[in-house]
Amino acid sequence: MKRKTHILFFVTLYFVGPFLYAQNANNALSKTMDSLKLEVKQAKHDSSKCNALNYLVELESDETIWPKYNDEIKRIAEKNLKTVEPNSVLGIFFQKRLADAINNIGYLQYNQGNVAEALRNYRASLAIQEKINYKRGLGASYNNIGNVYQNMGKSDTALIYFFKGLKAAESISDTRGMAYSYDNIGNVYLNKGIVNKALEFFFKALKLQETSGDEYGLSNVLNNIGIVYDNQGEPKKALEYYFKALKINESINNKLGIANAYNNIGTSYLKFRDFENAMIYENKSLALYEELGNIDGIANTSGNLGLVYYEKNELDKSLKLYLKALAIQEELKNLDGVANTMTAIGGIYFYKNNYQLALQYSQKAMEYSQKLGYPDAIRSAASRLYEIYKVKGDYQKAFESYDLCILMRDSVNNQETKKASIKSQLKYEYEKQAAADSVKHAQAQKVKDAQLRAQNASLKQQKTQRYVLYGGLLLVFGILIFMINRFRITQRQKALIQKQKVFVDEAYEKLHEKNKEVLDSIHYAQRIQKALITSEKYIDKQLNKLNKKD
Repeated sequence: MKRKTHILFFVTLYFVGPFLYAQNANNALSKTMDSLKLEVKQAKHDSSKCNALNYLVELESDETIWPKYNDEIKRIAEKNLKTVEPNSVLGIFFQKRLADAINNIGYLQYNQGNVAEALRNYRASLAIQEKINYKRGLGASYNNIGNVYQNMGKSDTALIYFFKGLKAAESISDTRGMAYSYDNIGNVYLNKGIVNKALEFFFKALKLQETSGDEYGLSNVLNNIGIVYDNQGEPKKALEYYFKALKINESINNKLGIANAYNNIGTSYLKFRDFENAMIYENKSLALYEELGNIDGIANTSGNLGLVYYEKNELDKSLKLYLKALAIQEELKNLDGVANTMTAIGGIYFYKNNYQLALQYSQKAMEYSQKLGYPDAIRSAASRLYEIYKVKGDYQKAFESYDLCILMRDSVNNQETKKASIKSQLKYEYEKQAAADSVKHAQAQKVKDAQLRAQNASLKQQKTQRYVLYGGLLLVFGILIFMINRFRITQRQKALIQKQKVFVDEAYEKLHEKNKEVLDSIHYAQRIQKALITSEKYIDKQLNKLNKKD
């Protein structure tokens, strides 16, 4: 049974940006949804209400709840389009929301197995988008229609739509839309057995998704690359990619992605004949698909569980599961699934020795496989027919079937294909490493530049400090010279003053001597004068006597 190749359908989540997938914590997600529900109730304008509902469709994983939000968007858009001018800003806005809502209805119908109605709604959405030239919406609708045709076995028609979706995304530089288109194109080439082309587009998608922040899209690409390695007989390498995809899907609580990863991990363990782990993961996958109501997933996992029981030689259990898967796949018109399941059922009848039913289912499987043109499906059917014809003794047809089996096997799994796979892987790893080295070099250069700037600043500072030091020394030296000069002048002045003092002292002594001589002369003259003149006391005494006589 072929594993689940994750085909990328576009729902409203494609339009509102990758950041919503980063809501890893349940409480943060719950708060966001509560806030949006409040916005829906309190919104004064229908446009605001539509945007909030759009986000709720995005965040709600329960397919019994989000369609109600989607129906409300459709109702609001249709109501407003009856009154607003179609070419006005609001007219364009509500036409976009209507196209998104119809697209989401198609997605839901496809998951429920109603392929015809899904395709009708995808085309109705596309018609609105083409009318208003809504590029982002066009990319989504082209991819969704392409996926329907791919599952119907019309891979060439699917490719036409996928490339149209890619062109629409490229026209508005929508990297996420381009990544989705690359991944879907890779799926077509993978089913056609053109592995080198498949890997080329898968790695293009991977490169864009790793930088887009779209965890959902990244997990899908990792899942599909794992399928390539699994198909080439490298289950260990495949498991690395499946577990990477599982880890991402668990971190964003993407139940559909988790279910797909479980499914693929289970089939890889089966290749190691680890039946216990194969059963564990396939049953986990089936439980999630049933919870989500994903009919296609239920069919695929039922078939894989059928394969586990087949390998364990529990043929009755295996047959029951394969017939369950076949009924769903025929309802979905999934020709690829039908072809692989019929081959498996043919094998069970072969080992039950019911060669008539074995031949009937195997021939029908070959018919569908050749119609699809998928080498892997043709190889499986041819291998089963070879065994049946050989037992029946029809050696000519047995030889023809064997020859076809070898031809198809070589076209899928030859050395050139493996080289192409390795070359693509190495190219991707080289480009990734080169980018990392470039970033590392840039960071190292930044460090060097910073160190150089710091060094230059340090040198400049040291230079400035030297200048300051030299200036200080010159200043000190100048002050010193000035002080020495002042000291010398002071000394000279002091000597001159001392000399003048001595001169003054000498002059003073001479003047003093002269003054003394003058004073001595004056005193001498006074004494002579006193000696010649009668004293005042004598005169007073004589006057007193005369007065008394009178």
